[in-house]
Amino acid sequence: MPSKKKAGQAEVTVTSIDSLVDSIEKLRREWGDTIWYRGHAATNWSLIPTLMRPDHLSRNEMTLLTRFKQYAYPLLPRAPQFEWEWLFLMQHYGVPTRLLDWSESPLVALYFAVEARQATENVDGVIWCLCPREMNRISAGPALDHLPSFSDSSSLLDAYLPSRVVGVTSASQKPLAIVAPRQFARLSAQQGVFTIFHRNAASVDQIGPEPQRYARKFIVPRNAKKKLRDRLAFLALTHLSLFPDVENVWSHVKGMPS
Repeated sequence: MPSKKKAGQAEVTVTSIDSLVDSIEKLRREWGDTIWYRGHAATNWSLIPTLMRPDHLSRNEMTLLTRFKQYAYPLLPRAPQFEWEWLFLMQHYGVPTRLLDWSESPLVALYFAVEARQATENVDGVIWCLCPREMNRISAGPALDHLPSFSDSSSLLDAYLPSRVVGVTSASQKPLAIVAPRQFARLSAQQGVFTIFHRNAASVDQIGPEPQRYARKFIVPRNAKKKLRDRLAFLALTHLSLFPDVENVWSHVKGMPS
């Protein structure tokens, strides 16, 4: 349901599953069917990847990549063959990278917006909506009106590889929306897609003069979080369903009714 005006757009508030679906249907009439979603438990979090956040800016990305390869290689049943594969593996295990996760499911984004955390339980959350094709047109020009894949050979994407970014002194390229093979169960469960950053740490919603063309946000009020968590659990959207790892089974089982 629309509420107050902000930056020329009606700010949308989500208090139920129905209101989320209604808001997305309205947005689809404007943007089309391809919309990506990302949930934040607090409205003041920026749309930038972990590597580029203030507490990680001092980290040397190539050192992280080299050290990760050094220690992970003997533990893997099949070691990645290409730098992109290593980057996705690092992202999967929580290493700071230049990738920012999105989902093709609004319910996945809602889960992260209302996730129970002591530090964010009493603040509003947000679901970010992204029109990825429009963002790519703004970032790379009208010729890029599709979603490139990391599985394709592309000099455009290769320019974003950590080894290529090192030492670059020219102007930073803008973020791109991309898709990738869902190699990991968690990535598949979360219907994951990505934005990839170059050197500029500007938030995704700040890359163009009219960000409302490709980025919108739905506010999730703090007093609606508990009810929405319960609704998602009723729909079997849980931590275990999104993180289908053996180490998460017990925490799920012990919370079930006996």
